[in-house]
Amino acid sequence: MLKSCVMRVVIPSRGRSSTIGQQSFALFPDAIVCVDESEHDDYAPIIPKCQLMLHPYMNSLTKIFNFMIDNIEDDIFIVGDDLLKLHCFVGRKNTVYTDPTVIKQVVENAEYVAKRIGAKYFGFSNSPVPFRFQAYNPIKLCGFIAAAYGVIGKDIRYDESITLREDYDFTLQQLQKNRYVYIDTRFHFEQFVPYKNDQPGGLAIYKSSERFAREQAYLKRKWGKYISVYSNSQPNINVQRKQA
Repeated sequence: MLKSCVMRVVIPSRGRSSTIGQQSFALFPDAIVCVDESEHDDYAPIIPKCQLMLHPYMNSLTKIFNFMIDNIEDDIFIVGDDLLKLHCFVGRKNTVYTDPTVIKQVVENAEYVAKRIGAKYFGFSNSPVPFRFQAYNPIKLCGFIAAAYGVIGKDIRYDESITLREDYDFTLQQLQKNRYVYIDTRFHFEQFVPYKNDQPGGLAIYKSSERFAREQAYLKRKWGKYISVYSNSQPNINVQRKQA
């Protein structure tokens, strides 16, 4: 029997108590918001007590992800704390949604289909460009997933050796163990794109050119021919999956 849609939305956040209420939490007002315990007083005025989850100090996002998987009983839908809106590319146009009810239905539909086909990891298009949407091939079984994604089950862990390319590694782990993922490319979650100091918080504390280079080299050693890494652009996942 198919497991019902009981996925919990969770938003890991750092240093963005001033913006999360207008961004991701506005789209997912029932979400759990997971923050460092030292930031409790900053987030408490915005997030209801029953939805505020505290974690001890951790020096990487991957450790926080594993903490959430371990401490939330249900399957989880992880959302970046800087989402602005949901785009739908169907019909050669770009329809924008900010209504939490509509967004919840889109996520639950994807969860339902993913569970029906046995996928343990699902998400949406990473491309913000409508003309890249392929109406003849809207569902993909392989590809990079980020920004907002569902994790079904708790048998795969985030690699705590990395923190900046963790989504590539986690996708490859899913493909290796479960053979495919579920990506509905009809939809895309738009994220805030910071210019200079427009938005505080986030992963800036972890980023440096040296760390990017080190972690990309680590991914290449770990995954070999299944990932291509570049000095000035995002990696590519080199795994083929086709629908029957």
